[in-house]
Amino acid sequence: MINVFGYISKDNFIQLFLSFDIISFFRLLCLPILFLFIINNFGMRYYNAISNGYDALHAQEQLAKAALIKEHAGLGGLLLDIGAGTGITTREFRQQAQCIALDPCREMLRHFNGVKVVGRAEQLPFKRSSFDSVISITALHHADLAKAKKEIARVAKQQAAIAISFFKRARNFSQAAEIFRDFRRIDSEKDVIFIK
Repeated sequence: MINVFGYISKDNFIQLFLSFDIISFFRLLCLPILFLFIINNFGMRYYNAISNGYDALHAQEQLAKAALIKEHAGLGGLLLDIGAGTGITTREFRQQAQCIALDPCREMLRHFNGVKVVGRAEQLPFKRSSFDSVISITALHHADLAKAKKEIARVAKQQAAIAISFFKRARNFSQAAEIFRDFRRIDSEKDVIFIK
């Protein structure tokens, strides 16, 4: 028998493995993948649904974060805005940089009148060392942070200015604080802005 309070012996593991029918084995393999698919699609449907009213809901706080980033980060050149949504903050940087808005939600990007790309922070569709500046304003709490940071480092030029605002109450905030520990920190009301 299996000792649920300890370990599974080799013989018990083999017995357990062989006791799976094909349906149980399929469920064991596919349920985690299905769960991630549902979570990702629910999030996308949420942003699709609110895209028309997003700016009215979030403009004030997003623009305040953009103002802090403008004040503390020397942005310029070719700028990538990861998780740009409707481009509400991307537009704020147009006078100082050539901006590209990236977001996984096509409906959100539809509201941005500029260069836009549908994509995810974990797999940026750009060449190495493409950007002079990279920003992400309250979006990376939805991403796999380790993968996103690697991708940001890959597409940013060596001396690029990087500014990431991160929601303080996000479930993965402590991970963000660790991943961006070598960045300067600026506290705002609801976010911490990491600047390099």
